[in-house]
Amino acid sequence: MSVSLTVQCSDIEYKALQHYMADVTEWLQLTLTGRAGVAIDDLVKREMARMLADPTITNIPADKNTIVMNAPFTDNNPSAPPS
Repeated sequence: MSVSLTVQCSDIEYKALQHYMADVTEWLQLTLTGRAGVAIDDLVKREMARMLADPTITNIPADKNTIVMNAPFTDNNPSAPPS
């Protein structure tokens, strides 16, 4: 499964980005993939700690993808800027 995202930027912003990178779309993809990897690792770490501390959980998934897909959603984003 994959999700398609659309990003908006002004002509000025796009032109400025073109001066610093050969392929803006590839840069965006690599940036998104890198940040998602950090988020996955963090979520897996937090979920493993939560599941190990919960005596009602008797089975823990063996792969990151399953842990991430089954993690309960929370608004508690530790890296989000304060609102």
